Amino acid sequence: MLVLCSFILGFLLLLLAGKAVSASDFELCDHPLADSDAAIAACTRLLERPSSRTKIIDVYNNRGVAKVRTGNLNEAIAIA
Repeated sequence: MLVLCSFILGFLLLLLAGKAVSASDFELCDHPLADSDAAIAACTRLLERPSSRTKIIDVYNNRGVAKVRTGNLNEAIAIA
């Protein structure tokens, strides 16, 4: 019973922590020219919650490309 309660509590904490990274985030981030605003958001989520699949260098690059596409040149060259 304690294990089940711990699992439920952990799951609820994940839900409260914000939007989780999804498989579509990888797809959106990999195509920054298709929908730049969606790519920026997806890449940011991937950077906030990296997994073993996250290629950090590629994610930063794709987010930068998307920011250039939206006209945010100063943000594109900033790391944060």
